Amino acid sequence: MTNEIKNNIFPFYKNLLEENSFKNICTFSIQWGKNYPFDQKSGLLFVGKAVNGWITDETDVTRLFDIENPERIFAREDQMEWVNNLSGNTKGYNTRKSAFWRLIKMVSETYYPEQWYSNIAWTNLYKVAPLKGGNPNKKLQNAQRKHCFDIFKKEIEILTPKYVIFLTSGWE
Repeated sequence: MTNEIKNNIFPFYKNLLEENSFKNICTFSIQWGKNYPFDQKSGLLFVGKAVNGWITDETDVTRLFDIENPERIFAREDQMEWVNNLSGNTKGYNTRKSAFWRLIKMVSETYYPEQWYSNIAWTNLYKVAPLKGGNPNKKLQNAQRKHCFDIFKKEIEILTPKYVIFLTSGWE
């Protein structure tokens, strides 16, 4: 399934990153838990607006999707497990302090009481955000909106979730 997802979304990311000259940004790719149910019309997909800082400022799409690259954004080894690992973290990011992750956990545990994080998927409307955190400004939103909309449609098509839960405002 990983290769299918990569083959379907990679071209969209290639267009997004090659058609723009972004600076001081981070790029996000969909994350799914190791037990995400890829069956038709099953699973939960949570949607945020943009990441609040992310793994790397790399803009070479081939490196971002290279399975051998430890700073890749796609199909990371910890995928969704990091959310649980950082719950209660005292040095750095703590998912327990995030209303976004607390709500996702609460909803997910209703369907998946054990290892909720391994059974869900997460994406964002905007795939490129400021490296130091925060949502993309209007200029950055406008530069990527069409590409992100195309990527989002492809993510839905591949994951076929039963429920898509938006924890964001609109595309603005």
